[in-house]
Amino acid sequence: MSNPLRFVRPGEPVKIAASAWNKIADAAKFHPVEVGEQEAFPRPHFTLRCKNFTTGPMYPGDVLQVDTMIEVPTGVTGPATDSFWQWPGVVGLVPGLTTTTTASYAVFVEAVPAGDIGNAAIDGVVQSRVLRRCTGHQYARPVTGVCNYMESSDTGPFRIVAIAPTGVAPTGATGVAPLALLMFGTERPAASIPGHSTGSTQLLGHGKGSTGASGCDTGLQWYSVTECSGNPSYASSYFL
Repeated sequence: MSNPLRFVRPGEPVKIAASAWNKIADAAKFHPVEVGEQEAFPRPHFTLRCKNFTTGPMYPGDVLQVDTMIEVPTGVTGPATDSFWQWPGVVGLVPGLTTTTTASYAVFVEAVPAGDIGNAAIDGVVQSRVLRRCTGHQYARPVTGVCNYMESSDTGPFRIVAIAPTGVAPTGATGVAPLALLMFGTERPAASIPGHSTGSTQLLGHGKGSTGASGCDTGLQWYSVTECSGNPSYASSYFL
């Protein structure tokens, strides 16, 4: 069988096999720009191919929960193994559709029809939408069954870098949530309380009067502190 990607001699008719064209399109769409070329605006995130394994279209800023790889390698060689090493991709589901304690997420940076494959951020800083539940929240997390926005929280897989003061309706979807810049992989660190530095201290949450920011008492915080200096050690809670 002749090589579908072989070079063509001058004057020779060009006949492109489907497999060759698909590889050309794949390289142009998903591979990084060639050395010496520059994009107009550098990307603030790292992207992978992501398959929209839902029943509806995805738009920039929409989030999916990563389920598995698009091509799952099962051997040392083969098409799936080649894709794993050359241009990996993941399958995205509606957040919360599958239960897992180690969920990871992908945020689309382009519009992708249902069942199609597009570019999605999996690291760095990405644009999305966050429904602010409390003005004291510094993190965001996906909402079960929702793709077109996230919600603010005391902890989560995204750190809120910056957020707009007012909400906007997501493209192609209903609901209003402010646009936000989110950083991947930044779960809330342990906090510290003066006089209790010998143990592990964890901020448990902010006081909430309602689901809206206007009803959030950001001055009320509670902590769980594990004292390590005593024998035996003990745990206690503090309200500040």
